[in-house]
Amino acid sequence: GVEILGDLFQYNEGTWKTITNELPRAVLDVAVDPSDTQALYAGTHIYGLYKSTDSGNSWQELSSFPNVGIFDLEFNDGALYAATDCTEMPEYLLGGLSQIEGECGLYKSSDGGNTWGNLLSEDLKSTPVKQVAFSDGKTYIATNNDAYVSSDGAVWEPMNVPFKETATIEISGNKIYV
Repeated sequence: GVEILGDLFQYNEGTWKTITNELPRAVLDVAVDPSDTQALYAGTHIYGLYKSTDSGNSWQELSSFPNVGIFDLEFNDGALYAATDCTEMPEYLLGGLSQIEGECGLYKSSDGGNTWGNLLSEDLKSTPVKQVAFSDGKTYIATNNDAYVSSDGAVWEPMNVPFKETATIEISGNKIYV
């Protein structure tokens, strides 16, 4: 089978060191808590979310997070957001590990990853969310079937992107890029 690799490295004072330690598989994104720079979160390709409270020297899996993959981690207004993937993976990628279980979504935690809520409506919980962005009190997501915007985190309006499968979203002033 194909081996999925994904070490996580830290650069400090001219030296690189691996901080993968207990992380199981390909890390797709890392977020540093702006209120505690020792707290790191690592989203993995297949198996959920991990947290370090010591700058990556050790990691603990956040068992409160659903068994889904993570494409993007972002902090906004003190909360951590995770854009997730719930699609089944080919066996050659899993290498005998369990299939993903859980809903796609934009998950939010306001308590350091202890509890999570899925902000997406039922009709969106079957499509992967690739990236999240924030601007002027609005939340934007790029998904496998369009980009969406929400003013309240509950009602999501499609943005009717000409090419429906979006992979990234970024806001600069009054311009939105997908």
